[in-house]
Amino acid sequence: MAAAGPAALLGILVLAHHVAIWMVIAAALVQGCANAVDKPARLTVVNELVDEQHLTNAVTLNSVIQNSGKAGFAFTAMGLGAV
Repeated sequence: MAAAGPAALLGILVLAHHVAIWMVIAAALVQGCANAVDKPARLTVVNELVDEQHLTNAVTLNSVIQNSGKAGFAFTAMGLGAV
């Protein structure tokens, strides 16, 4: 969620044909900084919500959920046969 703002702004700039390479680099930098704070915080929440016995399964499920969006994008962009 933290990276939605720069992505939305970049999308609007692309649609308006006012985007420059420095804007793409700046958006990537902001999203990277947001992810550097967001991902460890999410894992900390998982560690505190789940007991030790189920921790491995909870971390795995969290990773699958976070990465499923990337796989969906790959399927959409390249087609199922390419992946």
